Amino acid sequence: MNAYSRLIARGQFLWLILMVTIVSSKAVEPERIYAAHLQVRVDSPALQELTKKILTDVKQRGYNTVFINIRALPHDNEAERRSDLAQWRETVRYAQTLGLEPIFNCGMVTGIGFTWLDKKYPGILYRGQQKFVWNPLFKFSDGRSIYEGFCFARIDGLLEVYGERPAKYLHIGCDEVDTVALQQAAQKENLTAGKLLAREINRITGHLIKKNITPIMWGDMFLCKGLAKPGVVRGFPGDSRFNDSRLLLHDGAMHGDGSGWGGVNVMDGVDDIVTRDKIIIADWHYNGGTQVGEFPSVDYFKKLGFKDVWGAVWYNEMHIREFSKYAAARNCGGMIECPWGYTHDNPHLDSFFRMTLWNAIVYFKNPTVPLGVRPTIFAYGPGSGKSCLFPAGSKLTLVAKVGDNVKIASDPMFTIKEHNGSERETMIPVTIEKNGNTVLLKAAFAIPQSDAPGKAYDVKLEYMGENQLLYQGYEEALFAVDK
Repeated sequence: MNAYSRLIARGQFLWLILMVTIVSSKAVEPERIYAAHLQVRVDSPALQELTKKILTDVKQRGYNTVFINIRALPHDNEAERRSDLAQWRETVRYAQTLGLEPIFNCGMVTGIGFTWLDKKYPGILYRGQQKFVWNPLFKFSDGRSIYEGFCFARIDGLLEVYGERPAKYLHIGCDEVDTVALQQAAQKENLTAGKLLAREINRITGHLIKKNITPIMWGDMFLCKGLAKPGVVRGFPGDSRFNDSRLLLHDGAMHGDGSGWGGVNVMDGVDDIVTRDKIIIADWHYNGGTQVGEFPSVDYFKKLGFKDVWGAVWYNEMHIREFSKYAAARNCGGMIECPWGYTHDNPHLDSFFRMTLWNAIVYFKNPTVPLGVRPTIFAYGPGSGKSCLFPAGSKLTLVAKVGDNVKIASDPMFTIKEHNGSERETMIPVTIEKNGNTVLLKAAFAIPQSDAPGKAYDVKLEYMGENQLLYQGYEEALFAVDK
């Protein structure tokens, strides 16, 4: 082989090494987190099966992570503790089998779920305006601190549940801290409320970091309008968007100045958090930023050097889409859907639970998808046109117009139930009528002749679009029996 051939061969070899390096680097790139934050119970076989059904649905929709909001575990009743942990262990294993990453959210420092502690151990909590904050100086009768006897014991018990596949993360909560209670605790140690909060966060996250667990916490307690100007937090130059009324950032997600939770400012604690580079912020906003599509809290937490920022959303689909778009553009590692208040064991609320979960993941993965438009439902009676009052025995036609440019991918279905009555729903077949670009969905319903005057009915319509969005129309008391 001459020198020229050797040079070519060497160049090809180096090129091969370069390509292998590029491919390898792409292969180890972390998967983006798509998480559902669930409030589930597993304290009976029926609830365990229902939880498994929800987890299966979450996986099928395309999520890869599930947060499990857990109630307070007893720390001193071994039999009860073991029973609780066994139930959660089954849930965790099932999630792992599905390919979901389960993450417990076991709120720390503050919470409503600590009530049982206050009853059993007087002095362990400070009561604020709406919530409790634990007493850092409390000692149990055997001399253990609140950390040894409750906080760390609670964490370690949950970590046991993972078995051979150890936990990667733990959510410590710390949102909506009642600053009145926090200030009571801080005054006992000659600290400000903010510095006490930071110290408690350091203690909890330090315990997790030693165990190679990444802590996750909500970010609302370190956000406020004052961040529009420099000097509030060391290293942050200020961002005028924090005081931009168009962003509506005071949507319940900025509590650093005590807004809504006692009025005590805790922003001086931000500088004292020592392991920001190992903590993930779950940055929750449910409406704010939607109008202009900007979320300066993401840039703020990244500027402060936190390990990552995951956006957290609720029910507003425009907000979900805009926050997903902004977070992706800022290289945030994940998004979290939080269907707060929507319960999986109530037929009415279950529909919102599913729509929230199903549609959020579509926007998470593709925030350019056009927004789903809720179909409006009308009731028509014979010869009376559109109305809301009909005599008993009337044969009605329920009509809904499908949104423009929406292609239906599933069989649409009307469901009807008594308003403020039984939760039992009746399903009604639907016919589809097309007139040019207009698509109408129609169904027939006869009001029972035996219905008393004033009896009203709720009507719901549901169908899946080809864009994978779930469309729902819901009208409470759409029509009633005339006198």
